[in-house]
Amino acid sequence: MVLKMIRIAFIILLGTASLNAQEFIKTDLEKFCFKKDGCKDAQKNLKQGDILYLQGMSNSYILALDFYLKSYAYNPNDASLNYKLGICYIRSSQAAKSLKYLQSSYDSNKEVAPDIAYWLGVSYQQNYRFRKAKEYYTVYRRLMSKEKKTEQVEKVKKRIQECENGLELLRTPQKAIIENLGPNVNSAYTDYGPVISADESVLIFTSRRPETTGGGIDISDNGYYEDIYSSENISGKWNKAANLGENLNTKLNDAAMGLSPDAQELFIFKGRNGGDINISKLKGDQWSKPSSLPSTINTPDWESAASLSYDGKTLYFVSDNKDKSLGGADIYLSKKQTDGSWGPAQNLGNVINTPEDELGVFILPDDRTIYFSSSGHKSMGGLDIFRSTLQDNGRWSKPENVGYPINTPDNDLFFVVSASGKTAYYSTVREDSYGFTDIYKIK
Repeated sequence: MVLKMIRIAFIILLGTASLNAQEFIKTDLEKFCFKKDGCKDAQKNLKQGDILYLQGMSNSYILALDFYLKSYAYNPNDASLNYKLGICYIRSSQAAKSLKYLQSSYDSNKEVAPDIAYWLGVSYQQNYRFRKAKEYYTVYRRLMSKEKKTEQVEKVKKRIQECENGLELLRTPQKAIIENLGPNVNSAYTDYGPVISADESVLIFTSRRPETTGGGIDISDNGYYEDIYSSENISGKWNKAANLGENLNTKLNDAAMGLSPDAQELFIFKGRNGGDINISKLKGDQWSKPSSLPSTINTPDWESAASLSYDGKTLYFVSDNKDKSLGGADIYLSKKQTDGSWGPAQNLGNVINTPEDELGVFILPDDRTIYFSSSGHKSMGGLDIFRSTLQDNGRWSKPENVGYPINTPDNDLFFVVSASGKTAYYSTVREDSYGFTDIYKIK
C-alpha cells in the first residue's frame, strides 16, 4: 500500500519527468581526467554510478550517489557529473541537496541536458526559492512551447502555479512546532505511515529497513520490503521501535494503514488482488492474522489508507478504482450495514477528489472533518495536506491547505491527529531527517 503511495508521490514530485524522464548524459571519461593521480578510480566510480543511474529506480539513485560523489571529489567541475548528482538527489527524496550540483552544471554548460532548466526549477522550488524556480520553469516552458510539446507545457505550468501557491502560503505561516520523533523511531531508511492510539501511547508505522522480515529486496525499486513496526511512548519518550512480527509481516510488502479509535483494530495492506485492505484485531497483546475486507471495498485495483469513523460506522479509504475514479487515486467511503457488513463504496465526489491523486485520508472524532493529501488542489509542490468538513447540507467544504510550515514543496503524507486534537503526526522530508522520509510530530 504505502509502497505504491510512495511511488505515486514520487511521480508527482517529478512532474514532467513522468512524461519525459531525465536525460542520461554520458561523461567523457578522457576529458574528465585532468591528472593521472586518481584518474582510474574516478573513471571506475563513474561507470558504476552510471550502471545504477540507468536502472531508473529510486533506491538505485541512492546507491549511485556514493559512486558519483567519489568521482566528484576528484573532479567537481564536470557539467555532466554535476547534472547526474543533482538528479540523484532529487530522485532519492533529498531534493534540497541538488541545488549546488545543478546550478554548477548549468553555469558550466547551459546545454548539458535539454531539461536542465526544468530540474533547476524543481531544485529551487524544493528549497523554497519560488521566484527563482519560476524563472527556470519559464525557460523550460518556452523551450517546450517551441518544440510543441503540449503535455510538458501544461505540466510545467502547474509547477509555476505551485510556486505562486508557495509564495502565498509563506506570507501566512501557521503556528506549529514540528519535531522529528528521533532515532528510536526513524532510521537512515524510509519511515512513514504513522498511526497513533488515542492517548498517544502507541505508535505503529511502516519502514523499509534491512532488518525487515526476510530482509528481501523489492526488485521493482531496489529497496527493502515494507514491514510494520511499533514504538511505545514511555514518560514522554519513544522507545526503540520493534518489528510487529510474522503475524502481520511477511517476506513481501506489509504496511500500516489505519487504527480504529479504540486501538483494537489495525488496517493494513497486503499485495494480493492488486493491493487490498486487510484488518487485524488485537487479542491480548498480540495482533491476529489479517483478513481481507469484502469486495464492496477491495477491488482488483489498489486500495489503501483506511480511517474508521469514531462511531465505527463509516470507513474512509483510498482506491484507484478504474470504474469509479475521477482520475488517479480517489477517496471513498463505505457505511456499515445493519447486518454488520460493509456497504458499497461511494466516491466522495469532485469537491474532494480531482483528476490527480488524493491519498492518505484521516477522519477526526467529530466524524465530520477529514484530512488528506492531494496534488490536485492548491499545493506548494508534490502532495500537500488539506482539510475539509462535512457540512449540514451533506456537502464537503472546499479543501483548505493546512499551510506552511506543515506543508513543504516535497510530498507530505499520512497526516493523523491525536484524540486531544492538540498534536498530529505525519511523514515528510525535512532538513533534520535521518535518511529519507521520516515521521514527525506537530504541536
